[in-house]
Amino acid sequence: MLYCSSVEGGAMPVSTSLTVDCLKALHVPLKLKYRCVQPVVWMYSLDALLAILRSTLPQMLSQGDAHTQFWNELASIFEDFLFNDIPEGMELPMEKSSEYETHDIKLVEMIKRDILPTSTRAPKDFLEKLTAVLNRGSIH
Repeated sequence: MLYCSSVEGGAMPVSTSLTVDCLKALHVPLKLKYRCVQPVVWMYSLDALLAILRSTLPQMLSQGDAHTQFWNELASIFEDFLFNDIPEGMELPMEKSSEYETHDIKLVEMIKRDILPTSTRAPKDFLEKLTAVLNRGSIH
C-alpha cells in the first residue's frame, strides 16, 4: 500500500495498481503531445504526473524493486514524452516551441531533483532505462 499526502496534510493510502493505472492514463496524452487537438491536454497531464510523483515517489523509492509495473511505465513515459517528434507538416512557432520546452524542463528538473539523488534506491532496470533516455537527450 502506498501513501500520498492528502489535502489535510495527513497520509492517505493509495494502491500501487491505482497509481499505475493513473500513469497509464496520463501516458496517452503525454505520448501524443504534439498530436493532441488542444496542447493544454498534455500540459495538464504533465502537471498531474508531477503531482502524482511528488506524492508517491518517496515511497516507491523506499520499496525499490517491489513495483515493477510502476517503474516500467515511468521509464516509458519519460522516453515517449521527451522524445516526441513534431508531426510532419506541423509548424511550431518559436514562442510555442519555447513554451513547450519549459514543460519538458519541468520533467527533467523533477528527475534531477527527486530521482537522481536517490538513484541507489531505484531499481537497476529503471535506472538503465533512465540513463539511456538522459544520454539520448544529451546527444540531441
